Amino acid sequence: GGLFSRLMAASLTGAPSRLNRLRARWPLWFAAAGGLLVAVIGLATGGVTFGAGSETVKAMLAGHETLSPLETLLKFVATWLTAWCGVPGGIFAPALTIGAGIGNSVSQLIDGGLGPVLIAVGMAAFLAAVTQTPLTAFIIVMEMVDGQSMVLSLMASAMMASLVSRMLSRPLYESLAAHMLGVAIGSPMPAAAAASGVDPLPESAQTPGKP
Repeated sequence: GGLFSRLMAASLTGAPSRLNRLRARWPLWFAAAGGLLVAVIGLATGGVTFGAGSETVKAMLAGHETLSPLETLLKFVATWLTAWCGVPGGIFAPALTIGAGIGNSVSQLIDGGLGPVLIAVGMAAFLAAVTQTPLTAFIIVMEMVDGQSMVLSLMASAMMASLVSRMLSRPLYESLAAHMLGVAIGSPMPAAAAASGVDPLPESAQTPGKP
């Protein structure tokens, strides 16, 4: 989740990198190539990576469908590529789908009849890692799965995931907000700060008493 957050911040803010320079130079060709890759991934997985994945998550919780580790990884890549091409399809729903896939993969390794529980825990943990808002993540998932009996498990997984994520990335929405603020005040700094964790505000804005 921390890696996903870092990659999304880099792609959505245009942080300095070779690929972002290519996107700035040839935006239409870059978007076409990215769209082609997303289409190929979708066809290779039978359409599993298309869309937000809400129906897939519902089917997994009901025990009617599974998401293999490879399909989960490809969903991760497809979501990132979509944002990179400049047409993000949302963060919450894809993050829940990826988290459900991770939880499902863990449940298959354990094979202890804990599929729905671990799927819910995976959803809460991955969403909390991406957004670094653990309370929001576990409450959303608890309401989705009607999991009042799982409050402690969901809360613990969300808190742990958020703490680990902070070692890898700044909070995603904070990075995006810093980028928007930088664009508004005409500062080029936030694009790099989004991935590095540097305070994006200029010195004059950080020091009280300065205009």
